[in-house]
Amino acid sequence: MFNIFRILNLPIKRIIMKNIFIAITITFLTHLLHAQNTDTLRIQSAAFKSERTVYVRKPADYKYAGADVRFPVMYILDGQHDWFVKPMLQLIESLQQTKEVPQMLIVIIPLEDRINECNVDSLNMPEAPLHTLITKEIPNILQAYRAGKYHAVVGHSFSASFALYSAIKTPEFYDAVFAHSPMDALQILVNELSNQAKSNLSKIYYSVGSPDQSKDAYHYAAYQKALATNPTFFENVHVYVANFSAHNAVPIVAMPSFLSECFTPFHNRFKDVAAVDMNYKMVDKPMKPEDDIKKLISLAKLGNMNYPPEISDYNGIASRYLNSEYYEHALAVYLQAMQDYPNYYEFPAYAAELSKSQKPDSAKLFIQKAIELLNTFEKDLPEREEILVELNAILEN
Repeated sequence: MFNIFRILNLPIKRIIMKNIFIAITITFLTHLLHAQNTDTLRIQSAAFKSERTVYVRKPADYKYAGADVRFPVMYILDGQHDWFVKPMLQLIESLQQTKEVPQMLIVIIPLEDRINECNVDSLNMPEAPLHTLITKEIPNILQAYRAGKYHAVVGHSFSASFALYSAIKTPEFYDAVFAHSPMDALQILVNELSNQAKSNLSKIYYSVGSPDQSKDAYHYAAYQKALATNPTFFENVHVYVANFSAHNAVPIVAMPSFLSECFTPFHNRFKDVAAVDMNYKMVDKPMKPEDDIKKLISLAKLGNMNYPPEISDYNGIASRYLNSEYYEHALAVYLQAMQDYPNYYEFPAYAAELSKSQKPDSAKLFIQKAIELLNTFEKDLPEREEILVELNAILEN
């Protein structure tokens, strides 16, 4: 008998075991992280009056998502520094595995002359070309990448000061600003930001390192001076003091905490959908499948942006229904998942398994769809040939 859970190395008995989703998710994400890729874009920037290179790193779910799925955007400045960019990417990807951080388009921006490009000595100067590049020029190009309206920026030292400047110029553009150990024009920036609404200040994440002379003494001194003259600002932003960290280590130490804090609403958004106890059994009887799906869709937000459940979210929610033997609900989840991620072959395969007894004709169509996707989107999948053999055998019977 056809059993897609067995074909996918997920025996049906394991699907209804507690905590099976943890194993599924880790395996799934580990595979996809290796499949991520980065595009190199050369932009003829009117702001800089020259060509600029930026890198766009597409998230794991990107190739599977439908046209209506929009991804949040994270801008990482100082893209010319591997020591800075690589840890940021690793931190983000590691926290994506634990569902702390959403799948994102990551835009890496190398700076050619970081002191001049990040200069914010005066807020009355003409708009900085780098600000225009980030807030106007790059967003136009990112529409082809299905970019959403959620924007975050990460800077360190000079580029951290610039990130604060950019937040002053267009506070409505940013949903999160991560400024690690800024010092340049800090007093000017803090004074100006203090005039903004608390809702804008709550988007700012400020870190600084150790006061030790060999670590981050100068930037810590700037922080203490700004704190003494404007304590209200620091009461309304998120502050992380890395008491034992040197200047270049500050973002690596502070960023994991900041990311978890910033994206707590994302992490918790589906906690009440098919909620389970310690035995991985649902604590309440679910509503009708269609009503549970409506609830799921209503919770699919990231800030003010619609952001559907990720692939691992759908798998996790379906596994909770399956473990309590609510098979119709699990099928409804997979059908909704197919709308958001029409290029992901496992969803129609799961739907086929769950519908084969009641709707064999539908199950056959789902199998055909899974085969089609394996032949187009999964040509490098190691177990692809084995899965295709078994799926085709089902169609011939």
